[in-house]
Amino acid sequence: MYPWISRVGYTSNTGDLSFRCGGSLINQLYVVTAAHCVTNLPAG
Repeated sequence: MYPWISRVGYTSNTGDLSFRCGGSLINQLYVVTAAHCVTNLPAG
């Protein structure tokens, strides 16, 4: 229905999957999302 929308998810060290934000596809390789979605993430 909206092919340009994506979910931004993370896998924790324990293997749990968490979806934190959304984004918009700008081409086959890149997604634009808000900065707070990708800053201050734990290493790993």
